[in-house]
Parts: sequence; C-alpha cells; structure tokens
Amino acid sequence: AKKCFLRKSDGGRASAPGWVSGARGCAPPKLPLAFVALSVANSPALVACDAGKGEQCPDVAAAINTWLFAIAALERAFTGRVDADTMHHITQIGTDSRNFKDGLTAEYRPSDK
Repeated sequence: AKKCFLRKSDGGRASAPGWVSGARGCAPPKLPLAFVALSVANSPALVACDAGKGEQCPDVAAAINTWLFAIAALERAFTGRVDADTMHHITQIGTDSRNFKDGLTAEYRPSDK
C-alpha cells in the first residue's frame, strides 16, 4: 500500500523507498461544515463541560476554544442558507461565546470575590 504524506511546502523534502509525493488529489475530501460543527459540539469531552469546570472538565479555556471552532463552522455552513432570525441566533451564540472567553482572562472577574 502506498502512503500519502501531505506537506505545506517542499521544505525538508527527501526521497524514500515506499513513499510517493502526494498530489492535491491525494488529500481526503473536505468534511461538510455542518457535520464538523455537529461532531465537535457532540464530542464527549465538550459535552462534559456543559456543567462547567470540574473533575470532568478541568480546562474551561480549551472547552470554549473548541466551542468557538464549532460555532465558526456552523456560521460558515448556514450563511445564506437560513432565515435572518436563525442566523442572528447563531451569530449571537458566537458573540456570547467570544465574550465569555475574553472574560476568562480579564483582570477582574466577579466570580473572583
């Protein structure tokens, strides 16, 4: 079986037995954005953080970054495909999530009292 090794550039390129330079067609097809958003949002590690920081969710910053990735995919998937109200809700969830992330690293957090 041939192995396809994809690189961003030719830097460090070398010949090796059993390896073939991968053409663009060697890359797997892109996943649909809605599938990416749904898969990430339903991932067990992210769902474990629905209850907030705790034993099952020790890193809220990683969870919110993952959530933002899912929301970005959802926004790209649905732009121009849903009504304005639905798109507004999706956009608002993204805005609220970014604000939450910003609050994690802010100098003052009300929860620090």
